[in-house]
Amino acid sequence: GVVLSAFSSQILQERHYREIFETSRAGILTFNLETQKVLTVNKEAADILGYSSAEMTDQDFTEIWFDNGQEMRFMKALRHDGKIKEMEMALRRKDRTVIWVFAAAALTKEGLVVCSMIDITESKRTKDELIESELRYRTLFDGASDAIILHDIDGKIFETNVIASRYLGYTKKEFMHKTLYDLAVHPDTMFPKEDVEQFLARGHILFETDLKKKDGSTLSVEFSSRVTEYFGMSAVMSTIRDTSERREG
Repeated sequence: GVVLSAFSSQILQERHYREIFETSRAGILTFNLETQKVLTVNKEAADILGYSSAEMTDQDFTEIWFDNGQEMRFMKALRHDGKIKEMEMALRRKDRTVIWVFAAAALTKEGLVVCSMIDITESKRTKDELIESELRYRTLFDGASDAIILHDIDGKIFETNVIASRYLGYTKKEFMHKTLYDLAVHPDTMFPKEDVEQFLARGHILFETDLKKKDGSTLSVEFSSRVTEYFGMSAVMSTIRDTSERREG
């Protein structure tokens, strides 16, 4: 493994350690704990995340996190203990796919974080599970006649199908930068707090609401949502049906 303590901001400048940094089989990157800006990144880390080294430099480290809870635990441990011995984390690649990495990190006296990571996606999910998952979601998402949005209980969007784009006019990438509450005409009607506990207990909820389309118009829809899992994490799958004609009638 990578000996993180060997990588202080001072010795990173030395040729010997620079060679280790560049040729390591583990992905290594450094970022400023306060600004969250990535400072240096080796080729392996860039490859794991699907970027070039130049694209990663000066990027906000928080942009690659998939799970906000994991991010908070990671940063809290660094600030409290100054290091993280080992942690499995779900991250987003440049193409928005989710990967799992085994990571370790250390905080230098200068306030820089040195993080090493190894891609464990394949070992975390067996080949059969990957094939089954791919076929299931491909059939479900691409073959559905209604819009489908996969999200967490806080509305953060993970995946959308083609019909969702057709309904609302957003590309898949644009959806990823929004939450369900950004799309709602009346956000308070979208998983109201008083119904969430019952929804999580029952695993299903049905309600009607209005969504904002990219062109500024609105769409009346019916949400049929159920609790599911996405890459081992709790998630919500919402099937969305256009009810405009029904309401007008």
